[in-house]
Amino acid sequence: MGGKGEFTTDGTRDTAKTRLSALACATLMTLLPLTAPTAAHAATKCPKNDICSWSQPNLKGKRYKQNTAGDHGCFPINGRPVSHQSRFRATFYSDMGCYGSTFKLKPGTYSAKTPWKVVSVSY
Repeated sequence: MGGKGEFTTDGTRDTAKTRLSALACATLMTLLPLTAPTAAHAATKCPKNDICSWSQPNLKGKRYKQNTAGDHGCFPINGRPVSHQSRFRATFYSDMGCYGSTFKLKPGTYSAKTPWKVVSVSY
């Protein structure tokens, strides 16, 4: 009747394919809610106009906070997850004094797992 195993010999839908599609949809639906709160959670833990980092994974431990309302420049910060809630583009560094390896974050974003411990930030 149909093509390539869509229907069984008695004309009913192939239940294995239907179950596989349902399982894929259910898996996707369970994963979607887990991704959205993380971004909101990082933003709520780091105030607007601040750049924050934490000493422990998952935004736990001591929070280091740098307010970006003042001058631009290089500032010490310490941690692995970082949240960037300022309006400026920020560069994060592996060494003091804004030296070493770098990565950038756009305003309003965060990184739950940085490639290395962040030691300084410039904006």
